[in-house]
Amino acid sequence: MPKFLLPLVLGIAFLGAGIWSLQRELNAQNALGYAKSWTPVSGAISKRNIIEVPSNRPKGHKKASTPQAVAYQVTLHYSYQVEGKEYLGRLTSPTSFSSEAQAQEAFNGLQANDTIKLRANPLRPHESIPINLTSTPPWVSYLISATLMLIGLSLIARNAKRLKQGK
Repeated sequence: MPKFLLPLVLGIAFLGAGIWSLQRELNAQNALGYAKSWTPVSGAISKRNIIEVPSNRPKGHKKASTPQAVAYQVTLHYSYQVEGKEYLGRLTSPTSFSSEAQAQEAFNGLQANDTIKLRANPLRPHESIPINLTSTPPWVSYLISATLMLIGLSLIARNAKRLKQGK
C-alpha cells in the first residue's frame, strides 16, 4: 500500500467531518433565524430524561467480544401555552456524553419545573424552539469546523503530488 494513501484518506475524512460539522451548525442557526420572528413564550420543563445509549467505542480493548461502552443522551420534555392552549415539546441533546455527570450538566443543568424561554410558530403553535439552552457560542462550532477542514485540506494537498506521481 502506498504511504500517501492513509494520509489522503485521513485528509478526506477530516474535510468531510469539517463540512458535516459546519452544515449542522448552519442548520441550527438557520432554524434560530426563522424562529426570531416567532412568538416568544415561556415554558416549563416537565421531565428530564438521561438514557444510556450504545457508544460506538468499545470498552477496553478492541476485541469483537468486548461489550460496548455506553454513552448518555439527555432529553428535555417541556410544555408551553399559546393563546391559552397548552402544547408539548421535546428536545434531545445533539451529542451524547461519556459520563452521566456530563449529561447532568447538559442544557445548563435544567431540571423538571425549571422555566425556559421558547419561540413558538404563530401559524403552527405546536412548533417551538427553545432558546439559550447551551453555553457554547456559534463561533466555537465554526472554529472547530474550519480547523477540521484545514487539516483535511492540508493532508490532501500534501499527498496530492504523491498521488500524481504514484509514489
